Amino acid sequence: MPQYLVGFDRFVALEWANYAFELSSCKDSQVAKVSQLKSWLSLRVSGKDATRKTANVLTRLWLDENPDVAYFHDEAVKLRFDAKKSDFIFFHWGMALLAFPFFLETCTQIGRLILLQSKFARREVQVRMAEKYSNQGTVPRSVDRVLQSLVDWRVLERLSQQELGLKKYLSSDLLLKKWLLECVVFSAPHKRIPLQGIYKMPALFPFEYNGDVGQIVGSSAKVKIERDGNNSEYIVWGDN
Repeated sequence: MPQYLVGFDRFVALEWANYAFELSSCKDSQVAKVSQLKSWLSLRVSGKDATRKTANVLTRLWLDENPDVAYFHDEAVKLRFDAKKSDFIFFHWGMALLAFPFFLETCTQIGRLILLQSKFARREVQVRMAEKYSNQGTVPRSVDRVLQSLVDWRVLERLSQQELGLKKYLSSDLLLKKWLLECVVFSAPHKRIPLQGIYKMPALFPFEYNGDVGQIVGSSAKVKIERDGNNSEYIVWGDN
């Protein structure tokens, strides 16, 4: 079983993610933006160490100057000006998938459970993640941080102390759906996903893709549909 760095190991409120996102479009240096983020968080998070760790997660989410994901960051900043603030969840979700493999895997496990039943227990996700990774001591706590964040992001709701359920997130903004689909394809193994799989892709459990997938892919300069030797169709990363 692999060792890993969790990365997403703090509660991230939607308000904090929104602030970091908006800060990322400023012209200040990265050092200045991180300093401003820490100052802002210090009024909302108790303790210097907690503030620093939360700022680290938000920095990795929105303020890191990572050339591998610069396209996604820059596109998100462009789309932000015409997007509804309630749709910023698309941007946080996509960047978290790219920046935090643990977030991607946790959401995949949540999505698989939701496909089987309308609710799930936090313990079920913890057990599934512990089976995949060897950092047994940190897994349950880190899973809880992701779940806590997703409740605040309004894509999950607490049904009891142990059980959670889905809050479906609906949006008709095809530009945001295209951007998120590109993130998913880029983060997938071999940068390809089955075309039919997008409709029930576990890692996208809060979002709804339906008959608009072909239109979305056709409008993208980054992904395209290819057919393999078995006549199966895939959405693949690659300039058209």
